Amino acid sequence: MKHLRILTMILVSTAILACNHPGRKNEATGSTSPVVEKKGQGKIRFFEEMHNFVHVKAGETLSYSFKFKNIGEGAIRLNHAEVSCDCLEVRLPERETAKDSIDYLEVIFHTAGEWG
Repeated sequence: MKHLRILTMILVSTAILACNHPGRKNEATGSTSPVVEKKGQGKIRFFEEMHNFVHVKAGETLSYSFKFKNIGEGAIRLNHAEVSCDCLEVRLPERETAKDSIDYLEVIFHTAGEWG
């Protein structure tokens, strides 16, 4: 299950980076790449970054919800998460997470065909 722990850590890290930050056009370059605002920016703190299912039977579908809190100054919205394995699925919150609010990111692990 070491494989699962590593994938879960990668997934959680990716979800953190998938926050929807506002963008702004740079007048000098014409670029519209995202700009991280110094004021009013959301920030995620996960209560735990890893989960060990301990005993897993081949073919099981397992899920775990990672609890997080927005400790930043503004709301955040998770809009995309990338996984490194087709065996993983992520369910992001459907709404914005307001300042000082708690929400959950669900990770689903399909064990069929997996080993480790």
